[in-house]
Amino acid sequence: RQQQQQQSTLINNNNNNTNVFFDLRQEYENAVHCLKSAESMMKSLQHHLLTKVEQIVTKDKQLAEKDVQLVAKDAQLAKRDAQLTSKDECIECLEKRMVQMSMELASTNMMKDELEY
Repeated sequence: RQQQQQQSTLINNNNNNTNVFFDLRQEYENAVHCLKSAESMMKSLQHHLLTKVEQIVTKDKQLAEKDVQLVAKDAQLAKRDAQLTSKDECIECLEKRMVQMSMELASTNMMKDELEY
């Protein structure tokens, strides 16, 4: 009877140890699965972030190109403004010269009229 009880106790202890082992094994497998899932999510996040960085770099390059184009346009406009200012000054000079020539013509006509009388 005592031997049966000891065997029963040993069997129960063995079963308990086996159950503990299987519980630990299950927890270990769950932890490994969680780590693999986390690693997969991290890789996905890294890929997403790299894609975003590439998009930002591309946009920065495009903006830099636009800045260069705008600087070139500003230079063209400044040159055009200078040309227009120069043309305006020429027109003013021509207008002054026309007034002066009109006065000279009027003076010449008056002298001619005086000589004819």
